[in-house]
Amino acid sequence: MKTKPIIIIGMLLLVVVYSCEEEYWPEIDNYENLLVVNGSIHTGKGPYKVVLSLSSPVQESAFLPLEGCEVAIQESTGYTETLGEVEPGIYMTSPDGIRGQAGHKYKVTIKTKEGKRYESEYKVIPEPIGIDTIYAELEYKQDIDMSHDLVGYRFILNSNKSASDTNYFFWNLTETYEFTSDFYIDYIYKGYIEKFPNFDSVYRCWKTETVPEIFILNTAELSTSQVKNFPLIYVTTETKKLTIRYSLLVEQFTIDYENYKFWRDINNQITEGGGLFTSQPFQIRGNVKNVTNPDEAVLGYFMVAGISTKRIFVNRPPVDFYYQKCNPITDLRGLGFTKPPDWPIYLTVLPSGKKAYSSEFCFDCTLKGGNLNPPEFWTY
Repeated sequence: MKTKPIIIIGMLLLVVVYSCEEEYWPEIDNYENLLVVNGSIHTGKGPYKVVLSLSSPVQESAFLPLEGCEVAIQESTGYTETLGEVEPGIYMTSPDGIRGQAGHKYKVTIKTKEGKRYESEYKVIPEPIGIDTIYAELEYKQDIDMSHDLVGYRFILNSNKSASDTNYFFWNLTETYEFTSDFYIDYIYKGYIEKFPNFDSVYRCWKTETVPEIFILNTAELSTSQVKNFPLIYVTTETKKLTIRYSLLVEQFTIDYENYKFWRDINNQITEGGGLFTSQPFQIRGNVKNVTNPDEAVLGYFMVAGISTKRIFVNRPPVDFYYQKCNPITDLRGLGFTKPPDWPIYLTVLPSGKKAYSSEFCFDCTLKGGNLNPPEFWTY
């Protein structure tokens, strides 16, 4: 019997896999409306976040927040903090609340409005291992589907040395970049053309995004306990990300084997799961269980980890860019066929001196998810 695949919203993870490696869970008829837990506590400064949602079909993927739950993070010493629901399905500790400490044990407990109770087992926070350096190198790649080589920055990481030969790492990456629209707004059309007073008001933006790729490492597979020249994200010139200035925040989590295995299985599922339906699917379950019904499938993970962070900035590389540029329309007669609901229509002045119009997305960088104000950490 074929099952319907689902998506774990918020974790960007697929749940149906087409090869079974170590562990097989019996098939479940309905993969929808399963609890998805995505949260953590670590040695870094809080607040800490737990996101609760319900799984949804890939064909109708959506974030389905699970609201009105009682969520708490407990330390084995007995200290407990109940999280507040700051947005639907998003639960946070207070900024000066519980603090993760290496060597201490923590777990999450969840009670739904229907009275179901879920919890993870107590796990010890490993001692964090620091990031030594992060650097960027220009990297070229051939692509038979393109008329040019791919070019971009490959970000590479080195960790500090560790006293232990075996360590498990998970890296979370957040990118922020400065970019501009293709055109200034020099004029607007609203039945007639008039000068626009603030031509650059929505021209320059900053955008922050979480990198969806999974980066993990087990140092037992290395000849040294130190992570050296580990390749992270590859950012190409096919987009505007590198056109002005780019920043990458790297969070290095030191985790235990169980957590590492979870992310390894997820990664294998994503990279290898596109093959034939030659074996039965299995679920990658996390470490949160229904207290009274352990057989209930619960997806996601509550991570207990040591953390080290480092940020890097790079400027525009001295190479060609190939992102798709907006097409300016210089024949303004088309404006006469527009209607009031379409107004205002933005126009720019080209280097030739001609006026031209195009899609509003070519003029307003906020329409592409940008913020007009740089983040507090932004430097030049």
